[in-house]
Amino acid sequence: MNKTNLYVILILIVFASVGIVASFPDEASAMPAFARKYNAPCSSCHVAFPKLNAFGIAFKQRGYRSEEEGPGGNVWDMNGLPVGAIAQAAYTKINTDNGGMDSSRAEVTAVEFFFGGVLAPNISFFGDFGADVAAGESLTPDLFFVIFDDIVSDSRLNLKIGGFDVDFPFLSDPRSPTLTGYLARINANGDAGVTLGRRGAEANGYFEATKTRYAVGVGNTAVTSASNSVEAVHAWVTQDFELLGFDQTLGVIASLDKNGDEILGTDDGTAAFGGALDLHYGLTGLILAYYVYSGNDLIADPDINSGLAELLHSFTEKLVGVARVDFQDIDNSPAEMMQYTGGLHYFFHPNVKGSAEFSHLKDEDGASVKTKTNTVILAMTVGF
Repeated sequence: MNKTNLYVILILIVFASVGIVASFPDEASAMPAFARKYNAPCSSCHVAFPKLNAFGIAFKQRGYRSEEEGPGGNVWDMNGLPVGAIAQAAYTKINTDNGGMDSSRAEVTAVEFFFGGVLAPNISFFGDFGADVAAGESLTPDLFFVIFDDIVSDSRLNLKIGGFDVDFPFLSDPRSPTLTGYLARINANGDAGVTLGRRGAEANGYFEATKTRYAVGVGNTAVTSASNSVEAVHAWVTQDFELLGFDQTLGVIASLDKNGDEILGTDDGTAAFGGALDLHYGLTGLILAYYVYSGNDLIADPDINSGLAELLHSFTEKLVGVARVDFQDIDNSPAEMMQYTGGLHYFFHPNVKGSAEFSHLKDEDGASVKTKTNTVILAMTVGF
């Protein structure tokens, strides 16, 4: 039996298991770790897992504590370890014109283990070990940090130390509602995406009176880097406001990085900044974002302009639709990319999600070579 057939069988087994899992009562169906601890449904923190809602954002920044919990207790007094896992299997078919190579495959695409919660009164932690199986990665640490909570009461000032992600709380690569990655770019390592990696320290907090959330930090540009030097600084702030009877959010983000960038042809450091709107009306959400990334010599170095419009709608409690347009464009160059993504996600169970997604990527490189790529993904994600 070849590997492709084996993966197909594994996926079929997962789909067959859905009927069994879906018959479990809701009390046993909460997503890993935090939902089990609080005996709460996934929808308490997530719009459509893994995307966070307003309560989930506040819970995360509060150090994985509810508002009523106070400083929390010791991890050794818990009734169970705050550990969870997520696995994903997918069938992917890629069709590329202009002489590109077509492919189709069925495989386990990702495995992730994570743990976190309250370590001691006013001290929280989070860790993550994952593997991009499709890319041939082995299980490696992705994140690990400690949070000193409520240095100023009511989470107005917290201190995070370790390896962590930096992004808008409502717009993030690891919490994207799509299987297709973001094309918009803010990071300095050449990869597309709306999330920065940091190993360092960050002060963050929330002012309830003004509904303002913020973060300011320093560190290097890789969460697993061995370097202890300060290579980058970052800051973001979001402001909640009410419009049409619903809470909306406006955010701005900035990052300065000492490292150069081969794509931009600069070795004197880079700068990135952007803004985003998170809008809601009823069961529909819309995110609009725009980023500018360039060398620190803002006159001589070209800019990479990118952005997205992402629409999310809950048709029912179990069926969620997502549609997004991304773009990335380099100034004074024919190089540009445009990506269209649409998908449906059905929650057979709060911790069992089936996904069907289509994306169309138009890519024109600096030599005016135009390539169009269509990708179809069918996936099952299971958490426990």
